[in-house]
Amino acid sequence: MRIRIDPALSISEDAFGAKIVNGELHVPHVLIDAAGQGNNVSLEILIVVLHDFPTTFAESFNWTSEQFQRAMASLARLLHGKVSDEILQPNPHPPIQHGMGALAPPGAEVQDGYVVPRRK
Repeated sequence: MRIRIDPALSISEDAFGAKIVNGELHVPHVLIDAAGQGNNVSLEILIVVLHDFPTTFAESFNWTSEQFQRAMASLARLLHGKVSDEILQPNPHPPIQHGMGALAPPGAEVQDGYVVPRRK
């Protein structure tokens, strides 16, 4: 689904003020500005950014986190069946990703997580 900025729309808790018109999602300019992705943002990227940075958006709109969550739920209802459910409802428990970090050289002595010099 294509996104179109509609200057007649204003931000609200009702799906962030978005409307579906002729198969396109019309959104207020302030939503795209807050996303920081430029005017050519895809719907999928916009939804991911909304999910990843809820506090940033809530602060941008002078909303509480509850107001933001209501807007997200309303947007999900509006887009249900038009966008993948995996995008609308991301996994609340994503798999743990382990950092790579530096490893001790082969044969090094490690104590309490630190490489210690070998004693001769």
